Amino acid sequence: MTSVAWCTPFSRPSAIGQFSAQVVTSMRETLGWDVDIFHPEGAGGRSVPDNGFVLGADAEQQLGEYDHVVYNIGDNPANHSAQMRLLRTVPGLVVLHDVSLIHLLLPDLVHGPEDAARTEFVRWYGPEAAVASAALRADELKFVGDPENIRRYPMIEPVLENAPAVVTHSEWAAARVREGYAGDVWVLPLPREPLANPQPSELPGIDDRTIILQAGVPNRNKHIEKIIEAFDDAGIADRAQLVICGYGTDEAFEALSELVADRSLQDSVHLLGRVEDDVMDELRRRALISTVLRFPFGEAASAALLDAMSYGHAVLTVDGGHYAEVPDDTVQRISVPPVADDIASVLRSWVDDPAAAREFGVRAARFVATEHTAETYSRGIAEVLPQVGSFQRRRDLVDMLSRTLYSLGFGPQDEITMSIAQDAAELFSGEPVVAEEIYSPGRSSGATRH
Repeated sequence: MTSVAWCTPFSRPSAIGQFSAQVVTSMRETLGWDVDIFHPEGAGGRSVPDNGFVLGADAEQQLGEYDHVVYNIGDNPANHSAQMRLLRTVPGLVVLHDVSLIHLLLPDLVHGPEDAARTEFVRWYGPEAAVASAALRADELKFVGDPENIRRYPMIEPVLENAPAVVTHSEWAAARVREGYAGDVWVLPLPREPLANPQPSELPGIDDRTIILQAGVPNRNKHIEKIIEAFDDAGIADRAQLVICGYGTDEAFEALSELVADRSLQDSVHLLGRVEDDVMDELRRRALISTVLRFPFGEAASAALLDAMSYGHAVLTVDGGHYAEVPDDTVQRISVPPVADDIASVLRSWVDDPAAAREFGVRAARFVATEHTAETYSRGIAEVLPQVGSFQRRRDLVDMLSRTLYSLGFGPQDEITMSIAQDAAELFSGEPVVAEEIYSPGRSSGATRH
């Protein structure tokens, strides 16, 4: 029986933990594989399909006993630093949930030795990146709050340096990963399925008006303030209510509460904060509309988007990233950065015409139920794992070298081309290959996986 060590955060707040619970359950049932869950210290708490094991001091030895190791990596240091460290010594397939990992490395880049941070920036992004390193250490919040910095310095390269292969969850994300990673990259559709909850839950304070749901951590890039303003400007409070819930700081919800009070929306905007899974499930079952307006976006695929679609919501989202890859008739997109007028216009139209909103929801739910299932994902993983570390990665590296040389104006007879091609042939080819056969700027790498 094939054995897999599945390394993941497994706390209840973690969307990656929820994803892992669904996928591991399916791998066991669909494939009949022996799949064990491992989570970092302090990042457990789920009990379905089981509690999993802690990645402790003997993790290297434990993981080495499995046929395959899978690391789920995102941008939260508390949830993913352990996997990142283990990847350096115990190779395994990386399931990449975010295409910017600079937040994952912030503890080292900001609080570690200054020379080490500068070296890391310069190593991956060139000498001019030394200025970026200094700017990050001078004002961390300002630096990471600038979308251009996140785009230019994603820091996926040092994290994936030892990864034999990567799975990610959208073509947009795969393209971003391939910019700085020479190995195989596969795309599998992120599975999302409604929770099984046969018993309705109480929703205190929620009445019979149409529910517009904003779920998730209330970070600034969710534009929740604009959603509240748009809800007010749309003039729909007599027919609709805005419900905001998710894991967030007291300060974040206090700021939102002040905005709600300033606009006298206390009877129509409900700030629930963290809610239990059964309450979230009931909210999603009763909601007609969801807002998913994350920008800038750095996640490989949006669990919040797919969750809302899976429950049959009319979803208002942004035009870009993974959000732009779902079918046009399943969501309503607005341009980025989102503005209150655009949000208000869509919300008003759906509250005025709930039948049209429900039509969006029906198409959205059908799409997710067909294309984003745990069974599809587990079968995809089963196809990927035997190929991890295959010759394709080596060929992609040679292709990257040849295309880079070509873009710089070097031809097949230039000394630098001959030298690099010879070294690549000796180091990375399955058999000796002469330089002329390696150098081929017109050859497609064939790296895209589906």
